[in-house]
Amino acid sequence: MSLVSLVSAGSNARGQLATGNSEDAHQFSACQSAGFQPGTLPLGTHNIVQIACGANHTLLLLDRLEDPSSSLVERELWGCGDGSKGQLGPSYTADISAASGSTAVFRPLRLDLRRCGLQGYAIRTIAACWETSYIALSCPGRSDVLLSMGADDFGDLGVGGVKGKQSPSAVHIVDLQSVSCTRWDNSLTLRIISLTAGPHNMIVHLSLFQKDQDSQEVIVGWGTSRHGQLGRHTDASSGRPVPFLCSPHLVCLPCTSPVVAAASGTHHAVFLHDSGLLSGLGSDRKSQLNGVDNIENVTAVDCTWNGTYAVVRNLAEWDIVSTGNHSKGQLGRPLHTDNAATHSHPPSAVHFPFSHMTHRLVKIACGSEHILCLFSLAGKNNGDMYDTTEVWAWGWNEHGNLGIGNTQDQDVPVRIWPTSSAEGKAVDVWAGCGTSWIVLGE
Repeated sequence: MSLVSLVSAGSNARGQLATGNSEDAHQFSACQSAGFQPGTLPLGTHNIVQIACGANHTLLLLDRLEDPSSSLVERELWGCGDGSKGQLGPSYTADISAASGSTAVFRPLRLDLRRCGLQGYAIRTIAACWETSYIALSCPGRSDVLLSMGADDFGDLGVGGVKGKQSPSAVHIVDLQSVSCTRWDNSLTLRIISLTAGPHNMIVHLSLFQKDQDSQEVIVGWGTSRHGQLGRHTDASSGRPVPFLCSPHLVCLPCTSPVVAAASGTHHAVFLHDSGLLSGLGSDRKSQLNGVDNIENVTAVDCTWNGTYAVVRNLAEWDIVSTGNHSKGQLGRPLHTDNAATHSHPPSAVHFPFSHMTHRLVKIACGSEHILCLFSLAGKNNGDMYDTTEVWAWGWNEHGNLGIGNTQDQDVPVRIWPTSSAEGKAVDVWAGCGTSWIVLGE
């Protein structure tokens, strides 16, 4: 399937929606890319690999054909929005000034890997915190490398919190080798399995390979940790939890079975194990961890700032089980109480107005306090076969991030794509800090 466009809705204070302006978008609008026609993706875009969102900046990871006649694909990093803290790379603001350009369009980000001594490396995956960005690099035969750039307010950069490290022109290499449980030598190879970002912390799932030996997997993290969301880390003198970690530390989990996915909120983190069970760390003040360790047959997990969402599958049936804050309808079900926001609610299924018989769940994407779901539909209509998709969403909608033309919160799922006035087959979704993103194909 060829990609047609990328559309976005929601908060747009610094142009992070890439719609060509800085006005909040209450309906989905086509994103723009510098040097290309408005509403179109960069020429030769083969795949949108990933979108990562900070407070007011967005990273876009693309696979592009080197030229229309070639089958060679090159991975590129583009960005938009606020780059004042260096979160979009060392040359972003200078490139905009030189071109008299705007922060409200996607433009390629120049990292100058050669200057960092990383010739031959390519971008594999990305993540973003509030004003910080992370880029995982891979190179055949060598260990993976993690770059960080931007703000270091709570040790977000992961480079030790040294004064002067935070600079708009700086790209840092995070030392992931020092937290290995194995003595490090040149025979070890490090692989980054996944990056999971909260508003001000980072969790990295690592695999360590040594010739002729079994691999070892570890979870490391840094950033805000006061609530135990990165495990138990205490001050040696006071015995109190440290408010944040400035460099990578091991994250110890209550469950020892292998981790297959992780998700992070503001004060909590949740891990999916290969057993189909979840384990959680951190605060349960808003019921965001309430009963998560009792949910079975989980195949995917994601978090809002104060909630947890587990995809549960049993043969052909599926459910999304939610728990946590419901002050803006985030749990996706009507709660018949005078003050739903302050009551503890056991994990329960989101209320969709259809069944697994008609809709197959493809993906869930959690933003700050809103949730998107991509579904595929197939069947017959007047004897003709059809194969289409829909996007449904619910929760906080203050910035119009649900794209339904208003700013009213939604406590049960509503269909947000296709709309009555716009079409195109949704093939992927992402959600950020009051922002929503839909990739359209044909």
